[in-house]
Amino acid sequence: MRVMYEQGGMEKPTTLHLSAIIAYIGDGVRCLTEGEAVLEAQHIICCGTTSKCDDSLTILALCLQTSDLRGKPHKIIIELGGPNVIKKPCFCTCKAGSPRCKHIVAALLWLNRYGLSALEDLSSTSLEQQWGKMSTRTTYEARLISELCHVKKRARLDYDSDILSEIRCSLLAAAPLSALSIHLQGRHTVKQVPSSSCGTTNYYEDILIEFIMEPTEHDGVTVRTFDASPPETISDNCKEFYGAVVAISKPEAIRICAATKDQASTLWHATRKVRITGSIAHELFTFREKSTSWEAKINRLLHSTFKGTQATRYGKQCEEVARDEYVVGTLCHVEQCGAVVNPLIPWLGYSPDGIVWHRGTPVALLEIKSPFSGKTKSIAELVSEGKLPYIVQHEGSYNLKQTHAYYSQVQLGMFLLNLKECHFVVYSEQKSEHIKVSRDPSHILKLVTTLKDVYFSQLLPRLASISQLGSRGTQD
Repeated sequence: MRVMYEQGGMEKPTTLHLSAIIAYIGDGVRCLTEGEAVLEAQHIICCGTTSKCDDSLTILALCLQTSDLRGKPHKIIIELGGPNVIKKPCFCTCKAGSPRCKHIVAALLWLNRYGLSALEDLSSTSLEQQWGKMSTRTTYEARLISELCHVKKRARLDYDSDILSEIRCSLLAAAPLSALSIHLQGRHTVKQVPSSSCGTTNYYEDILIEFIMEPTEHDGVTVRTFDASPPETISDNCKEFYGAVVAISKPEAIRICAATKDQASTLWHATRKVRITGSIAHELFTFREKSTSWEAKINRLLHSTFKGTQATRYGKQCEEVARDEYVVGTLCHVEQCGAVVNPLIPWLGYSPDGIVWHRGTPVALLEIKSPFSGKTKSIAELVSEGKLPYIVQHEGSYNLKQTHAYYSQVQLGMFLLNLKECHFVVYSEQKSEHIKVSRDPSHILKLVTTLKDVYFSQLLPRLASISQLGSRGTQD
């Protein structure tokens, strides 16, 4: 049996020869042995093609984590070109990050054993469905005695996790100097502790925080351009609050970045609550007192009751699929992280959808937007119909509108993360679009200058006042 490439019609061998695999891995006997063990354990749960052309074939596989079989599987990307030619270094999302890890070798051995004719045609949706099938296994699952049908159960109240997180966040905002709040934020006595001693961090958080604290002169505007310290004119109460809650050390920044990857925890909410973040930057940057006062504006931001809409829930739901689609389409290495706070300018914060890495260095910010109307229409169709106000078309290419809130958001992200470029992904289930946004030094200068004035004249006094009221209530 022969396999034909879709467009060129060129015949290819049925299987990937073992000699090609050995030539790719070189002298690595250990990875071959471990890869075979992974294959024999049937940890390769899906293998298929994502694109075909005249001289290349891109293959994507899923491999279960050895240490967490029910966890999210590793994704493997292999590109073949010509008869038994493994093109570029293969890619795997495992922590090892090696192009010759045991998971990649297991996928190559799978191709040798089962052949190219066994490959499925995969899409982002079908990949998600495939993992969904695997994750619903129920064979001989352990159950608690209290869950058995003959045991009398006590009625209990179940609350949505978002509601519980919001309640905790409101309590912490009311008493940011409480023992719990300081514990979650990280006590300042750990400033002398080396970052490597923090068990929740890994290579990427350490490197990222080191990277942003040594700003490169991309355009003359870096965090060192601004005097980030509090003005001398602020009250003693504000100074105390700022020193205890807002200012952080490098080890604390690394810990927060690693511990808030889910971007939904109590610590993540508490970290954002006392800072200006990307999502509210433009709103504060452009606000002018007219029918609404600054006091009302700040109170609304601090005590928001927004629970999300169908559109925001859809956007959150699609984020991982969009990120995977971007990785497969670009073969870029993307790492997720939590809240990023630069100790040099700690009153600002940012939670990126991803960081694009190249050869161990962060190179671009990844931001993802998933319009609800993208369920049924491509992004190109939505732009032509005027449904996406943040995208403008110029000379056949798409650009992010410079007066839109998203523009200020990504500029703040590039500024804080010391990056020159943002890859702005607008996801659609039909056809997505990727927009490259360059760093805009003039916009950043105006944005950060204004935000500093807003933070220390409007937001910080209100935060300190709430903290003082909470402390008095605790003492009473």
